Amino acid sequence: WKRIFTNKFSFFFQNTLFHGQSIDVVKKGRTLPCKERLESANKIKDEGTAAFKKLDFNTACTKYEHAIAMFHYVYPTRDDWKKRGIKDEDMEMVNYIGDKDSCKEDRDAVKDLKTKLYTNIATCHFQSKNWALSVRACDYALQVDEDNVKALYRRAMSNIKAPSAGGIEIDSALGDLKKAHKLEPDNIRVKRELGRLKQTLKKQKFQIQQPSQFLIINPS
Repeated sequence: WKRIFTNKFSFFFQNTLFHGQSIDVVKKGRTLPCKERLESANKIKDEGTAAFKKLDFNTACTKYEHAIAMFHYVYPTRDDWKKRGIKDEDMEMVNYIGDKDSCKEDRDAVKDLKTKLYTNIATCHFQSKNWALSVRACDYALQVDEDNVKALYRRAMSNIKAPSAGGIEIDSALGDLKKAHKLEPDNIRVKRELGRLKQTLKKQKFQIQQPSQFLIINPS
């Protein structure tokens, strides 16, 4: 796959290319008017949620990918794209927000569903301990709705949980939790995790500032 898509987009978004070619409900869904498209996508989303409740995170994630692939996806502009090796110039991206005659209610429903689907994809990867993919899926959700508290919380927790988390990731998590808390001051989970992170950072700062308690003996 030649360059821009692999470098810029996560694999769950790249998958929309193949879902649109091989999954009938996705292919049909892309041709439907807004209300019917929403209905079809919500049905698939519900199938994903049923799988999630059974702890089948892979199936759940795939279902959520199928649903999002009706709205936000990549498609080939040439019939011979496979033979050509999937080149950037043969691809187009679609970010469906509704039809020209769609009412505000339907457009808002599309936005809400896209945000939920990306947040659900993030949660599936979080449960599977795929921290980086969980963060990326939250990034997509927040591109749709920058004030989505669930996506802010999930991205923060993914950054905190990642074994490779450093200063940048922890700072990002702190910022996300602060913003989520400002948006929903009474959200218990957000308040709890923000308090824990602040306490951890305070403790780390205290430890760094303390003088060494060990006698350093120079080698002879």
